[in-house]
Amino acid sequence: MSPKSISLPVIFALLGLLLSSCEKVIDVDLNSADPKTVIEANLAEGQHTFHVRVYQTKDYFSDAPTVYFDNASVTLSDEEGVSISLTPVGEGRYEAPVNAVAGKTYTLQVINDGETFTAKSMLPEVVELKQLSYKEIDLPGEENNQEVYLHFDDKADVHNYYRVLVMSNDSLEQDLQYFDDKYIDGNDVQWSLINLYNKGIHLDVELRSIDAAAYRYYHTLAPILSGNTDTAPGNPDGNWSGGALGYFIAYSSSRMGGVVE
Repeated sequence: MSPKSISLPVIFALLGLLLSSCEKVIDVDLNSADPKTVIEANLAEGQHTFHVRVYQTKDYFSDAPTVYFDNASVTLSDEEGVSISLTPVGEGRYEAPVNAVAGKTYTLQVINDGETFTAKSMLPEVVELKQLSYKEIDLPGEENNQEVYLHFDDKADVHNYYRVLVMSNDSLEQDLQYFDDKYIDGNDVQWSLINLYNKGIHLDVELRSIDAAAYRYYHTLAPILSGNTDTAPGNPDGNWSGGALGYFIAYSSSRMGGVVE
């Protein structure tokens, strides 16, 4: 298990909140290069409106407005061949009602200006949060001295990947917290959040189960955002074929809230 956490700098939040995922749209292509298509999509388990955004990269220091693609053909299909066409709603956004089922692999295809881009993502079974617990640590003079732990049962003999999102007093924290179960396979897990908190703060915690491709995307995104890389800045390792940047991530999730005490 290799826990990773890195703050997402505001400078990368070029397009505001990403629809229902409450995540920032980020463009990490800092080099001057030919523009590329960016496709971003999060598919949650269950019935909901599925959103996709399609736009074009631009030079990091450019003041030109973002180019959105509103005439693409966007289709979601499952492994049984059932497909759904998404409707454009403006500013590169596409949407459709879906009922995503855990255990299935989904394919998202985008055809734009003669180019075809395809990505696949497996939607894992949900791992339920059981409890949030708190532990005070000795930090003289510090108000934020409460550690917060997530409790859940990792499923045995399956390589599981996780991402954690935290809302503190209704504000989404910009920490990229993710890990796998390499050393906790099948265990009763007590996982510590990266931040410390003051007593009385209300937390809403979401534990997302993701697939290996999503984990790899976050794993390659983190050092780019932090600048902690020995090579020139590049792009995270997405799952799109055809040369597009971005991601298509299917996930299940469990949520739990509580007041730090």
